[in-house]
Amino acid sequence: MAARATPPASHLQWPARVPLAVGTGVLVVLAFPLYGDRYHLDHLAWVALVPLFLAARGVGARRGWLLGWLAGMAVETAGFLWILYAIRTFTQLGPILSSFVFLAWVLYSSVPWAILGWALGRLRESRQVLGVLLLWIGVEHFYPRLFPWHLGGALYARPWLLQCADLLGASGLTLLVGMVSVAVYRVAVHRREGGRFPRIEVAAAGALVAAALAYGSVRLEQVKSIERSGPLLSAAIVQGFIDPREAADDRVDAELAAYLDRSERLLREEPLPDLLVWPEGVQPYPFLLPEALGDPWRLARSDREGGADACRRLQSLGVPLVAGGAAVEVARDGDRAVVRGRYNAAFYLRPGGETTIYCKNRLIPFGEKVPLLGLLPESWRESLGLIHVGNLSEGRENPICDVRGRRFRHLICYEAVLPAYVRRTSEGADFLVNITEDIWYGRTAHVPQHLSVLILRAVECRIPVVRATNVGPSGVVRLSGEFSSTGRSFQAEVSRHEFAPVSLRTLYARGGFLFPLLCLAAGALQQLLLGRRAGGKPGEGDPADGVRCGKGIA
Repeated sequence: MAARATPPASHLQWPARVPLAVGTGVLVVLAFPLYGDRYHLDHLAWVALVPLFLAARGVGARRGWLLGWLAGMAVETAGFLWILYAIRTFTQLGPILSSFVFLAWVLYSSVPWAILGWALGRLRESRQVLGVLLLWIGVEHFYPRLFPWHLGGALYARPWLLQCADLLGASGLTLLVGMVSVAVYRVAVHRREGGRFPRIEVAAAGALVAAALAYGSVRLEQVKSIERSGPLLSAAIVQGFIDPREAADDRVDAELAAYLDRSERLLREEPLPDLLVWPEGVQPYPFLLPEALGDPWRLARSDREGGADACRRLQSLGVPLVAGGAAVEVARDGDRAVVRGRYNAAFYLRPGGETTIYCKNRLIPFGEKVPLLGLLPESWRESLGLIHVGNLSEGRENPICDVRGRRFRHLICYEAVLPAYVRRTSEGADFLVNITEDIWYGRTAHVPQHLSVLILRAVECRIPVVRATNVGPSGVVRLSGEFSSTGRSFQAEVSRHEFAPVSLRTLYARGGFLFPLLCLAAGALQQLLLGRRAGGKPGEGDPADGVRCGKGIA
């Protein structure tokens, strides 16, 4: 009896497609921090899209959407489980309500993957998958997400490949790994279905990888040479590892005192650093805005007992200090002072008492800004557990600060992972200072994920970033993308770092950031042409019309 022939990839049974789609999600999660860097699994990003390509191509728009959504839910649930932890710890919602909010977020965040599956489902030929990759690059970049990331971002710890981010940004890295997935997929289809060997796709993928490695090796040495030739600045970072949830009124002063004590001990050592940096939210006494009202420290001095002494110690440190705190905008209404805004802020204090205050420009959705929250009665907010969530105001400017003739701007927490905002903020600056508070996410994958995206932003704009976080790791992202740090997290420490305060104008900053827009346009055009060719007839526009669960595609 003759052996039964292996069915072609496009004729996979429906039950086999679901685990394939979920397999893409598993590969993506394994390629990213926590697992990607710890166990060197980041190489899985090169083939992560292949299972979904095999599962969804040609099954029809509706089934493709479902398969893509399943892949996305695997990514968002397993890869970003820390968001559920953050919801529970930051808002103190109960387990049922917080799980419901997390589920809603997972469904929303999986939409880009559903779009990818939808586009694959509408394809009839495997060679058309390259257009879908371009569509994915655009959707991945522009879809509004709580935590922006790119599939190519898994390469952040590969120095030669990382350097390519200054050309087309993280989207260029997604093109790189995506082209390899396309080539592997096309070879797999060729082995199962026969036909011509996909020489063009394999050659294009190989050429791209070779070019990326060649550029990266040359660019890395060039950037390191620039770092070695320039003057250096020294930054001292205090990582307190103090839980703000425990900082009740009787502990707030003790928290600030701990940072002051560690800083004063550090400053007894020679040489003095050029800049001292504390994390987000350390200074508990709010600053008074606007400056026209006078002394911005006035509220701090009168806030509670010990405030005046803390202000005196802060202003007598003797070195420039960047630290996180709060700011209150007050306006005069006759004889009364009316609060017009409350801000998450960073202050830059120079010896002699001169202070520059930066109010955070981009707020975290549902962490610092909740749409329509003000419409809920206070009693409802309390019963739902939303009493700890409030709306802050957004700042409008990011002033340039100066230390030893070098200019810098501030980034507070998640502002440092937003591609467009970091690009604009880096203009005219020699380096950036990022202060953050990651304790809300616990000992989860969030800590390395947050750092990995920050490294990508620094290389895209070729600008050093001084990073101070309460839980760590704190350090400096150098011009080359190397992160200089002790690497310790969830413990208190004080560290010193030297870096070259110089930024380079990159192709990405000049116009390479438009690359995902061009990809989105090309991918959308392909889908438009596919729809026109189908002519809207049943069975042509959606091949899934002839598919039944458990049966192959005819």
